[in-house]
Amino acid sequence: MKNCTKCPADYKLLKGFRSHGQKVYKHKKKRLYITRDIGSGNGRSHKGGAWKMAIKPEYLLSKKTRLGTYNEDLSIRIGD
Repeated sequence: MKNCTKCPADYKLLKGFRSHGQKVYKHKKKRLYITRDIGSGNGRSHKGGAWKMAIKPEYLLSKKTRLGTYNEDLSIRIGD
């Protein structure tokens, strides 16, 4: 895993897995995974979120399994 220059400091790139075409990053110590929230085809997020978060990388693929959508520094949960 490489360090991520565009994601929060505690995350590294997870090789070999993508979520809806986007790179997935793993927390260095916790079992948390994030991917960029790109929205619905227009390049913009649905509710202003920057990241999707889940406890398994495959859980990022569905609203039903991920933890939610978060702001740029992951400090505020914005929605599902």
